Amino acid sequence: MEAFVGNGGGFLRTREVGVGSRVGARGKAACMVMEKKKSLRIASSPVYGDGASSDGGKSVALRGPKPQGKTSGRPAVVNWAREEKGSKGGTKVADVAVPEVQEIMYENAKAVEKRGDWRVALKTYNELLKMDPSNGKIYVRVSMLFRKLRKIDACRNILRRGLRANPTNAIIWQNWADIENKEGNVELARKLYKNALSANSRLHSIYNSWGSLEARLGNVAKARELFNKGLKFNPDNSRLLYSLGVLENRQHNSELARRLLMRGLKSEPDNSYLHQALALVELKAHRVSNARECLRRATKVDPKNTMAWLTWAQLEELQGQKDVARRYYRIGSEINSAGNITLWQSWARMEEKLGHEEDAIWIYSEAIARGFADALLYNEYGLLLRKVGRRRDAIEVFRRGLGVDEHCSQLYKSIALGLVEDGSIAQARRVFSVGERKGIGRDVAKLLHAWAAAEWQEQEKATAREIFQRAVKVDRTCGWLWMWYVECAYLLWYGTFRCD
Repeated sequence: MEAFVGNGGGFLRTREVGVGSRVGARGKAACMVMEKKKSLRIASSPVYGDGASSDGGKSVALRGPKPQGKTSGRPAVVNWAREEKGSKGGTKVADVAVPEVQEIMYENAKAVEKRGDWRVALKTYNELLKMDPSNGKIYVRVSMLFRKLRKIDACRNILRRGLRANPTNAIIWQNWADIENKEGNVELARKLYKNALSANSRLHSIYNSWGSLEARLGNVAKARELFNKGLKFNPDNSRLLYSLGVLENRQHNSELARRLLMRGLKSEPDNSYLHQALALVELKAHRVSNARECLRRATKVDPKNTMAWLTWAQLEELQGQKDVARRYYRIGSEINSAGNITLWQSWARMEEKLGHEEDAIWIYSEAIARGFADALLYNEYGLLLRKVGRRRDAIEVFRRGLGVDEHCSQLYKSIALGLVEDGSIAQARRVFSVGERKGIGRDVAKLLHAWAAAEWQEQEKATAREIFQRAVKVDRTCGWLWMWYVECAYLLWYGTFRCD
């Protein structure tokens, strides 16, 4: 029997594989795949591909054509390999690397990426795409890496490349839509979500992402419609039940929200996020003891759920139990998770509100020392330093934040407003301009709003109006921005009032 074995840069020569023959590690892997009845299920990360879902590996992606007709009694070849008859009646696995080898390379690349060496990881991902261009999860993984690095154009390009190889891959379409959603390109995101549903109308994650977009924009009816459509195909999906439950709770439909979340818990009693969402329903209904019980369950079934610890800490903070809140903030902060940045920020804000500025400064510095490279964390830290009079330290923190993410509009805005306070309006204008050019997404509108307000205070009213117009173009959905713009246009028209 002959087998082609991938070597990362192409394919090794054909070799004879027979009983008792001596082969290398890759040759053994080639033999192993011939004995497998099923392709490898990936349990450690979401699976992507045609008909796949991002539900933590509960379904398997099909990455190519299925075998046609009945199979013979010979050992099975994985369904995405192209089979050819060899000269001696064996099967030659051509133009594809051995799945076990690919999986080892993929897991190694993920480990390297986690350690921070993204260039080496990216090189391996590219080698894997040469081996199997139809492997949708690699395109998605690379796009996530670029997204983390704020290389948005590179992110879009790899997804376009993935769609050329997999035009019906719903997960790739959805991933692209999620990026445009995050960057504030709402109409494009909607079109891409539609394309994703055309590729797979049953995939729950598309309905969840699109519905969450509409909910955030205040389009409650559309969000509700999308969540319910997703539940029609996936009636017990915990993610959709969670999202719809949260939506109904925000619309003051507490009983409906409770029923939806309890329905999710019936199928997944150990879902910590459903318990946490149910706590918010109870809290809104002023049943504080019930809310505490829900959070006790949430942290019991998943002690690493930072959102549950955050919610519990905020509940105790609202109830005036500052020491208890501080204890829960501290417990949550010990969890090594990227998700607990918000927890650190909330803890620091509480201490700042209590007048414990030095404690808040320690919390921000400790979070950064632990490796939380988040631009908004740096921004809040810098604002606090400026508030207590440490302006030079604040500027340094803002600059370090830009080293983490040079596209963070909030940091440019904070630096510029500090310069305005110091009377350096010319320097502030330069910083505002750089922020407008480098910023990404809807936050640019906030930067432009701050710039326009500064120009108005400098009596540059025509300039302010022009900048407001640019802000509205960036984010047409921002209601308060429209109010500012209309008010200032009105005052400019009459020319006798000052916009405060």
